[in-house]
Amino acid sequence: MEKAAEKEPKVGNPLGLSDEEYKWCFFGWRFDADHVVYFPPRDAPLEEQRAWYEAIKDLSHLERQLFLSHLGLALRDEDGNASYEMFTEKVKKLGYRGVLEEGQKWMKEVAHDSAGVVDEESFAIIKRHLRLYDELLDAFIKGKKDDR
Repeated sequence: MEKAAEKEPKVGNPLGLSDEEYKWCFFGWRFDADHVVYFPPRDAPLEEQRAWYEAIKDLSHLERQLFLSHLGLALRDEDGNASYEMFTEKVKKLGYRGVLEEGQKWMKEVAHDSAGVVDEESFAIIKRHLRLYDELLDAFIKGKKDDR
């Protein structure tokens, strides 16, 4: 009986993952205990959540956090500031694709500025994150074409 209940999709978990797996893959920027901006948003369309899950599920916890941290850096304002309100508004305004495009643009700048300056291991992480943006955006675009 318990096993059947575990397989049923949870509220806020349309992918039907275990609570642990969902928490592991869907987290956000925590400003304080009551203010967390999730990406993708918890109410994002199923295809966006699935594309995100498929792209990051095999990353280590540390690399997922680093990826999300870099994405957060890309969303800061021109002065490098961030707030719950600003992130909430930006994620809503840009949407899934726009947030990923901002992150990809920022990461390309990091890669350009880091080439020949950082150690090979750090540069390999930057390149993996660029590939991850490509995968996420490709899956999003493919999903939109399939919707037609």
